[in-house]
Amino acid sequence: MCIRDRSLVEGKSMYLRVFNPMKKRSAIARVKVDDGLVSVFRSGDSNALPCDVFCHKTGDCDLFFEDNFAGYSFQSYEVRKITGPSRKVKGTLRLARHNSDNATLDVAPGVTLTLGKDSNEFMIQRCSPSGECQSFPFSIGYQHYVSFGGYQNSGLYIFRPDIKLDQKRPFKPLVRAKIYTGNVATQVKLDFGTIVTDVRFYKSDASFVEVESLLESLDLEGDLGREVTINIKSDMDNDDTFYTDSNGLEMQKRVLDFRPSWALQPLERVSGNYYPITSAIYLEDKSSDRRMTLMNDRAQGGSSLRSGEIELMIQRKIKKDDGRGVGEGLNDGPATRQYFRHYIIFSKKGEGSAVQRRIQREFDQPLIVLLSTKENLSLKKAEFGDVLGLNSLPDEVKVLMDPLEDKKIIVRLHNLSDTKELSFKVSWDGWKVNEMSLTANQLKKDLLASRLKLHPAPSKGDSDFAYKAGSVSLRPLEIATFLLTKA
Repeated sequence: MCIRDRSLVEGKSMYLRVFNPMKKRSAIARVKVDDGLVSVFRSGDSNALPCDVFCHKTGDCDLFFEDNFAGYSFQSYEVRKITGPSRKVKGTLRLARHNSDNATLDVAPGVTLTLGKDSNEFMIQRCSPSGECQSFPFSIGYQHYVSFGGYQNSGLYIFRPDIKLDQKRPFKPLVRAKIYTGNVATQVKLDFGTIVTDVRFYKSDASFVEVESLLESLDLEGDLGREVTINIKSDMDNDDTFYTDSNGLEMQKRVLDFRPSWALQPLERVSGNYYPITSAIYLEDKSSDRRMTLMNDRAQGGSSLRSGEIELMIQRKIKKDDGRGVGEGLNDGPATRQYFRHYIIFSKKGEGSAVQRRIQREFDQPLIVLLSTKENLSLKKAEFGDVLGLNSLPDEVKVLMDPLEDKKIIVRLHNLSDTKELSFKVSWDGWKVNEMSLTANQLKKDLLASRLKLHPAPSKGDSDFAYKAGSVSLRPLEIATFLLTKA
């Protein structure tokens, strides 16, 4: 959300309407502002909210503020121009390499961040109230593969690095780093030249690390393509085993150079061990109770080719065609810039899944920010959360709603837990409830009746349906779809 109106510059206020499309939560809202001379107020409240302003350059700043957002409803805020002091967080410059000592920061209660002598090396130490502590060393960097050119080129459909050219190479070295310590977040800005990365730690939620990057256009050397990866390295020994999501749902076990149903001959070790990562990839240390999860904001290819390391493909630029029908290389011009965001979750083995699914849900349903220059903007109240009782659903349930027409709503309930079967009451009195197919184009009972039965099996009866007499039961990762019609 960008504030580029002249009103703030002229000393006037801007008004935000923030819609939370899920149940009540504490969250960080973010908007673009021109400088740090701003404060944020809840509508009707004279007390300013805690906020930080991180500036990339003059006139390009991000305002972060935290609040509790009611479920499925709007909240109003005023962004007010002030004379001082500035909310802009000042940075402390740090050398890219060979600093004389480490830098230690308290980023949240019970959580300490240490920057190593190389500024892209970190260690998070997390201590529980009982005094039990866990340490997670890691580093962030970028590397690239040189694309193969020959009888089967790397291209739009084929990922094939040239293994004769040392496989993976460093993409860009770290040039400089800056540390910013604010009221809402601590941020470390890593400048790799053509990639600038903000590593962000929120004080209210230290369960994850946000990694946000801007990648400028790629330069090609001669006729060779380049395929760039983000690499998160840790000290974990995952024994050649890692886990990737299946279209955002089940986490599936992967073992390097292995397939469970046949003997794999690894002729292409890099591309042969790459998998689609729609939501998350994680690995676990075989000798300790530690897990590292990397989540992405878009589908990317990825793997864990080295012990303790996760890599995801973030950009590819290739001159040659791979001969699969496109008829041209993967080269979209010189001025392509790309923003991308990842979350790193460090946890105990048994606790990482719950945090991963919560982050996935918040990724899928971010705060929606509307902008106005008028204070008394009339907005139709979003009442679905109250009318349908959605605020009382379990935390593991993700809700999607699609109003079809007056008095008709499609509601999808998704159990995001990997292990728990959920049963809960729903307050749908006064609504006619029809359980539908996943695509909501036919009744589920008609779908089951017409399904081709190649291997006849006894019907599960009522257990085929999620909804019964005012209650919904969902197996782990199950999605149920309902058509609600106002009676």
